Amino acid sequence: MSKKSILVVLLIASLFTSLSLGFGTKYAQAYNEDFFEQLSTFTEVLKLVQDNYYDQKKINEDSLMVGAIKGMLEVLDKHTVYLDKQSFQMLTSETSGSFGGLGIQISVKDGVLTIITPMVGTPAERIGLKPGDIISKINGESTQGITQMDAIGKLRGKPGTQVTITVIREGVPKPLEYTITRAIIELNSIPASFMVTRDIGYVKVTEFEKPTSSKLIDSLKKLKSEGMTKLILDLRNNPGGLLISSVEISNLFLPQGKVIVSTQGRVDSQKRIFKATGGSEFEDLPMVVLVNLGSASASEIVTGALKDHKRATIIGSKTFGKGSVQNVIKLNRDDALKITVALYYTPSGVSIHEKGIDPDILVEDDRYPMYIAYLRKHDYFRKFVQKKLKDKRISYGDFKVDKAMLDEFYAFVNNDKNEELKKEIFGDVILMRILKKHSLDPFNELFEAAKEDIVDELTSQAYFIGSSEESSIKYMLRNDSAAKKAIEILEAK
Repeated sequence: MSKKSILVVLLIASLFTSLSLGFGTKYAQAYNEDFFEQLSTFTEVLKLVQDNYYDQKKINEDSLMVGAIKGMLEVLDKHTVYLDKQSFQMLTSETSGSFGGLGIQISVKDGVLTIITPMVGTPAERIGLKPGDIISKINGESTQGITQMDAIGKLRGKPGTQVTITVIREGVPKPLEYTITRAIIELNSIPASFMVTRDIGYVKVTEFEKPTSSKLIDSLKKLKSEGMTKLILDLRNNPGGLLISSVEISNLFLPQGKVIVSTQGRVDSQKRIFKATGGSEFEDLPMVVLVNLGSASASEIVTGALKDHKRATIIGSKTFGKGSVQNVIKLNRDDALKITVALYYTPSGVSIHEKGIDPDILVEDDRYPMYIAYLRKHDYFRKFVQKKLKDKRISYGDFKVDKAMLDEFYAFVNNDKNEELKKEIFGDVILMRILKKHSLDPFNELFEAAKEDIVDELTSQAYFIGSSEESSIKYMLRNDSAAKKAIEILEAK
């Protein structure tokens, strides 16, 4: 055995002895005799591995201890994880404003690696990844048994490099394979706020960060000055963020004394009740909140508070159901422990953990044809629009897709170099060539059937690239089923 391993065994043995003799009485009371026997077993196994395992190159004290720690935490819950130096740095970067990656929030749900949501304006959203998509492989390797932090480590990387993921999507008969170029992901928690009618304002919140509540107040005041008397708060595809941010935002819309959320854990410091302080100029504002499967954690806190107090009508689909509280505790090196310490409860005392929140009015997310999904997957819309605009800046309302542009886009997509796309869609390229020889073009038929969606995709990309993220969101909101229902509800008030 190496000196380091002997030291580990001695330390554990010392802990065992101290607890047995009573020096750690208050800790020893928490454990029974089986625990001490298992500690003894652990040190025995470690020694046997050190002395007998055939491949000495694999006997690394650090990896053995980290593996033991990870194994211990795996029996608890999917959010309690050990963070090595790299994982800890990645977690820190999520709140620093930017990082290199795909632009997706992921979680292990029901034992499988699941996309909570793609972030607006990122590579993941642009190519068409969706909330609820299951990532079955990363670069050809199965994700079975993978932890959230290990998956993040594989998906993130240097901007400009690529990663290939295999996705299983509900309603799609075969897995989809995406090769995505990593990019710098800039976090913008409020990418859009504008008037949708003469008196209804719209604000999209994509993340709950430290400055989000102050940004929201600024947006609401601006909209109020433009005539807003009613509000649509869009929390779709918002994976959450900071608890305090969700409390501050809920506080804007609730009168004094109303419970926003409570947390219940084992220790007193995790048994907390957050109440509204009141006094906001927006606490009586008629409002609708839009949610979907991509709304999680802090989004669900806001949604639950406003729903339970009947302060807002909730429209959309069931939320994700991430209702647990994690603390990150820095350890003695550059590593940390991310541990679940409590569960969130809505004002009515309901835990949303792994259950989600049902909307008052069910409106499923709008779906686009699979043909559009394939075109997004290969990034045709962005590539074509970039070629058309050539760095030209445009204003909202300037971009028009006419017949000539549609014909040009059809030629751009339907060229001889795109055999891979055709094979993906039709399965048999030779059969498609035979059909075309007899003046039967299934590719053209799909294009014609999806023409309205193609116009929307091209226009949305043009506004995102040539104008702003807000212009792109504003354009796509025109035909958004949930937004239309929200406007209908608010106009009736």
